[in-house]
Amino acid sequence: MSVLLALLVGQLASATASQSCESGSSAPGQALLQSHRMAPLKLVAQTSEVGEEKRTMSAITTHRDKSMSAITTHRDAINKAMSAMSQPTGINPSGAAATLDQTGYVAVADRCCQSEMIEFIQRQIFVLGMEVCFEPGLRGIVPYHSCEYGLQSFDKLTADLLRDSVDRCGWLRNSGQCQPIPADCPEFTEIIPFYDCGCNRTTASVLDISTASVVSNNLGGKGPVNTDPEEIRYSSGTSHKGEPFDLVITALTPYTAGNIKNNGKDGGFGRITMKYASEAHFKFSFVEPGTNTPVIQDEVHMSTYDLDGGNGGAGGLEYVSSVGYTGYVTDPNPNLLATLFTDTHELRTKFTSIGRSWDNPSDPDTLTADQRRNAVMFFYKNVSSFEVNFGIEGGTSGRTLFFSFLSALNDRCGH
Repeated sequence: MSVLLALLVGQLASATASQSCESGSSAPGQALLQSHRMAPLKLVAQTSEVGEEKRTMSAITTHRDKSMSAITTHRDAINKAMSAMSQPTGINPSGAAATLDQTGYVAVADRCCQSEMIEFIQRQIFVLGMEVCFEPGLRGIVPYHSCEYGLQSFDKLTADLLRDSVDRCGWLRNSGQCQPIPADCPEFTEIIPFYDCGCNRTTASVLDISTASVVSNNLGGKGPVNTDPEEIRYSSGTSHKGEPFDLVITALTPYTAGNIKNNGKDGGFGRITMKYASEAHFKFSFVEPGTNTPVIQDEVHMSTYDLDGGNGGAGGLEYVSSVGYTGYVTDPNPNLLATLFTDTHELRTKFTSIGRSWDNPSDPDTLTADQRRNAVMFFYKNVSSFEVNFGIEGGTSGRTLFFSFLSALNDRCGH
């Protein structure tokens, strides 16, 4: 495994922002916990008797003490489980299926997809024996546990839910105990807009490999055109503002090619062949045409495909990861396993085949259901380059990294 990747453990109380997700102070985050209220704001006098107030506060304090005790017990269990992990464990990264623990939480938060985090939070609410009384409250807490305010933790999510369940103006309660929110509770309107995933089709740069020219084809000095610079260069890219660029791929680590004559492109896909039981780290750079001058792109979508398990084990298990992304998109029910790593405190996710083979796609914009479930689209913002690690575990024959900058998965992005 690349030295750039190390197993993610013990991020139980981290508030460190990821490279591409902006950190925020706790005050805006807490404001998100209270969303639009069903009743308009009204200022009314408090008429509760002192004795009743004391009994109410005593009940809340007792409930809160029990909740914090449960959190402590849960934290101890997570610490024990995480410390016992000796090898990375692949999980389904879907919000509807990721494990309800720190590992699953981080995998879903790393997506920067609010809809996936909603699924994850709803499952934890059910496990805690609660129900959502006011849907806008759920929408309000999600950005705080997606990517807008930096990486939180599963324990923090649980604590937030337990706290809000006893808050007088809270949006969820124990099952069967929903009541109208008091009319004098505040109404917060500064809510981050909801989106499925945090990518945007309008601001994404366009590189259609089917119409691009392969200007250089000598990745790592391996050929097939040994007189070219040690790179693969694609022309004809344009930013969403219409500014042209080239894409240049270079090898950052030793690269062992597979069938080298297949490097370059195949229809709408870029291709990098690899020998079995090997891996390499690549840099994808956006530069002014014909130069190596960096050009910053507002947003880039890069998809990889066909991460499968070979034919009878001959091809080995393929895996891919990236450095510098804002988030990633998969099908809501992916055929991929995610393993979590950390690199200089920056969250990374490695995607691996589940051990089955699928038919290769022929068009990145037209995928079968299985091809879609076997693809992952990373999205990047304000970058002039990013990195991709590709490898094959075992096997006896070479494999190919298929990638594109157009993808059917962008239907989960905003306009």
